Amino acid sequence: SSGCGALVGSGELELSIGTDHGGSCRIPAAFCGAVGMKPSFGLVPYTGAMPIDMTIDYIGPITNNVANNALLLDVIAGPDGFDPNQRGIRVDNYRESLEQGVNGLKIGILKEGKMLILSCKKLCPTHTV
Repeated sequence: SSGCGALVGSGELELSIGTDHGGSCRIPAAFCGAVGMKPSFGLVPYTGAMPIDMTIDYIGPITNNVANNALLLDVIAGPDGFDPNQRGIRVDNYRESLEQGVNGLKIGILKEGKMLILSCKKLCPTHTV
């Protein structure tokens, strides 16, 4: 996934697919100026990928912007008939969801995460966390 993040970040690719177990899609994407996402468990089939552990294996999009991330998720999400982790998965139209905006959504911040935010501010005081 780090290679995918680097290729998208460099402009060589607009869309790529990575695997995420502990941040492997999200962290390289963030370091490279790309958008990486770890979908909900079972949303994207893991069929054909090299498994590490059936309970933590995820496949997710790494793209150059949020709209392309939604586009790729529209393509890869949903049951494939082979992955046993996909029982009862509900798939939305993620591109259409972008048009709904954020009015009415609530953002939660964990109290336990406050120290991480303070640490980030100390490491890079000019960056908004």
